[in-house]
Parts: sequence; structure tokens; C-alpha cells
Amino acid sequence: MRKVLSFSLFLMLGLVISQLLPGALGAGYASFKTCSDTLLYVCLGFIMINVGREFEIDKSRWRSYTADYFIAMATAALPWILIVLYYIFVLLPPPLWGSAAAWKENLLLSRFAAPTSAGILFTMLAALSLKQSWIYKKIQVLAIFDDLDTILLMIPLQILMIGLRWQMFAIIAIVVVLLAAGTNYVVVKDYLRTKIETNIVTSAHDKGEYVLPDGTHIWLNAGSVLRYYGDLTGRRRVVELDGEGFFKVRHDADRPFILQMEDMNIEVLGTEFDVINYAEFATTEAILCNGSIRAYGGRLPAPVTLKPGDRLVFDRKEGRASRSRVSTRNYSQWMGGSLSFDDTSLADILTNLERWYAVEIDAPEAWTRQVRMSFKLIRNESIEEILKAMSLVVEMDYVCAGRRITIIPKQPKNS
Repeated sequence: MRKVLSFSLFLMLGLVISQLLPGALGAGYASFKTCSDTLLYVCLGFIMINVGREFEIDKSRWRSYTADYFIAMATAALPWILIVLYYIFVLLPPPLWGSAAAWKENLLLSRFAAPTSAGILFTMLAALSLKQSWIYKKIQVLAIFDDLDTILLMIPLQILMIGLRWQMFAIIAIVVVLLAAGTNYVVVKDYLRTKIETNIVTSAHDKGEYVLPDGTHIWLNAGSVLRYYGDLTGRRRVVELDGEGFFKVRHDADRPFILQMEDMNIEVLGTEFDVINYAEFATTEAILCNGSIRAYGGRLPAPVTLKPGDRLVFDRKEGRASRSRVSTRNYSQWMGGSLSFDDTSLADILTNLERWYAVEIDAPEAWTRQVRMSFKLIRNESIEEILKAMSLVVEMDYVCAGRRITIIPKQPKNS
């Protein structure tokens, strides 16, 4: 709110000072106006660049962008005309109302009113921490196309009203050079920043806790690989995961955190969630503990927004996703040194064993839902020791083949 009040105060001061300066400076106002006009164009250029700096084109929305452009072009015309009339009939003396030179100058100057107001509104919404709101994103698109419309219109307008002078070619050449230099700078900077690849790897029987350069805490389960490029200082913090990880993402409204996987991507601002993405598993899972995340892309049929306690499972074989409610505590205990179960179904116990030991356990679902157990696990016990102890209580056999374990219920003996 302090930023919004500051912007508003500076705008009001600028309007008041602009009305008082001509009388206060007298004959020296002409030189001051030349300097102020130059500074004005620099500031307007900064606003235009700032509006589009973080904009990313969604190639699936070309039709929407076309409509946005015509909306921006139409809405820009109204403040342009109104400000021209205000400059001519309010600020200028009556003898200049019919002056062609006055109309030319004010038509050119007033054309910047629309993108200026759009840029100011865009900046104020950012100051209010509304960068993720739909109105912010919509105004961003409109402001960008308003800027584009201004640029496309200003050059022919100046040629029509002022004439084709050498200064016009000089301006175009300078703009082209600056755009080329800026584009090359951004491309080279992004390339150098993302060239360095960092891999965090855990062994097949160990887990680890790590802090990324942006302050995000990550716990990796056994046999996992976390990959990122550069130092995560770009507009988006992008990481890749093979295995299982629990993420406690540092909040940054300006730079979303994106977890990329083959089956889906997950976008967050600041939250806690667990992801299971082992290549040998039949599913990819995301479990949200706190905050909000959006899963999209990859092979996911449609985007899904999760709330705390939601579990999203993508079945790789069937190519479909399902969402359910779960106890998030069961999906975060693997980070500690023990697991406790109190009258818990065998299905939930096996789920925790999968997370803790980084294995995939196959067992008849209906049977595992009926069997219930109570016991405590300690990390230094192997999965074979746990299964052997369980088989003394539950009538079952098990077969271990690498990370895949098959549990077979024993058939009751006929008496």
C-alpha cells in the first residue's frame, strides 16, 4: 500500500508542478521543456519495457491475443482523444484553438497517455502483490499491445504531420540498434546463466536434505536425482526430479517455482508438497501439505489445482489422473528416523514402506484394505527384515526383485 500511495502522490505532484512551471520559469521554460520531453520519452520507454519484460507468450492463445490487441487499440483511442481536447481547449489560449501546429504537437504527445496509464496501473497492481491475479495478467497483455499499437501508430503519424525528415531515420536506426543489443544481451545472459547444470544425487539406500540457491528446502528420498540449471535467479525457478522429494518452497510472488517431470509439471509460489516420480514405478504422484500447487503439461490430460490434503496420481499405463484426499502426515514421515502405525490398514502401511525404502510394492488392494496392524519401524531396519516380521503376524508371502516387491496372501488351509 505504501508503494501505491507513493505512486499516487508523485502523479499528483507532477500534475501540479506541470501547471506551475511555465509561469515560474518564464523565458527559460523552452529549454526546460526540451530536457523534460527527452526525459519523458526515456521514462515512457522504461515503462513499456518493464510491462513486457516478464511476459511469456502462450502459443495456445493466439486468438485471444488478437482480440486483446483490438481491445487495446480501441480503448487507447478514447483517452487519446480526450487528452487532446483537454490540452487544446483547457491548457491553450483561445487564439491557438485553430492552430494546425498546436493540434499536430498535441496529437503526438497525447498518444502516450494510454500506455502511460496502463503502465502505471500495471505497476500499482504489482505493488499490491497482485501479480498472480487474473486482472494483473489481463492488464499486462492489454498494456503490451497498447505499447505495440503506440509504436506502430507513432511512426506513420509523425511522418504524416511533421514530414519525412532525416531525424526520423536516425530514430528508427537507434531503436533497431538498441533492440538488437538488448536482445543479444538477454540471450547471452540467459545462456550463460542456464549453461551450468547442477545435479543432486542420493544413493539407493540413503536420503538427504538440501537447500537450493533460492532458499528452497528439499528432502530427497533414496535413489533420487534433482537437477537444475544456473543459480535459480531467473524469472522462473525450474528444477527437474527423478525419484522422490519433499519440497518446502521459498515464497517469491515474482518468480514461480516449477518442477518439471515427464508426466506433469508442478507450479508453485511458496508451499510444501511431496512428489514421487521413480521411472520404474507405474505412477507419478503429488501430495500437497500446505499452500497451493497447479499440475499441468507433460502427459497430464488437463491442468489440476490441488488443495492441502489432495493427492494427485497419474497412471502411466492408462494415461489418466485421479485425485483423492489423504493424510499428509503419512507422506512426510519418511524424512524422519521412524514410522509409527496405530491400527492402520496394510494398504497405508505398504504405501509408507514404498516411500521410506524407495520401492514399489504390489499386493491385492481389497485384501490390504481389510488387514490392519499396529507397530513402529526404525530406519536402520531393512525392508526384508520388516517384511519378515510382518509375515509372522499376517498370513502372507513376499518376493523381492530389486525395487519391486510382490506380496502374496496365503490361502487359508482347508480343515
